[in-house]
Amino acid sequence: MPFWPFKRKSVPQVEESPQPKVYSRGDENTAQSLADKSHTDAADYKAAMQLFGDSQSEQAEWVHHTDGYWYQKKSDGSFNPVAHILDSDGNKIPFNEQDQ
Repeated sequence: MPFWPFKRKSVPQVEESPQPKVYSRGDENTAQSLADKSHTDAADYKAAMQLFGDSQSEQAEWVHHTDGYWYQKKSDGSFNPVAHILDSDGNKIPFNEQDQ
């Protein structure tokens, strides 16, 4: 029999979809499921929140320097080199020298 360079494609296996969870108002299991915050303690969850910039996962420590700018202090004790100023609402926004 001669050599055949083409392989027969395998048929992909179809996985069954998971059953949907049904929640109803006033159900005791629903209240327990919504109150469960154990996933927020997982390292993967914390890493994802830090990656996507969740401001609630880690409160920033701000230091007002003598030069009049605010600098963000990181958890390891180092500082973010970007200077910030306060806007009219009291929010800290990055200072851009080109704007001044």
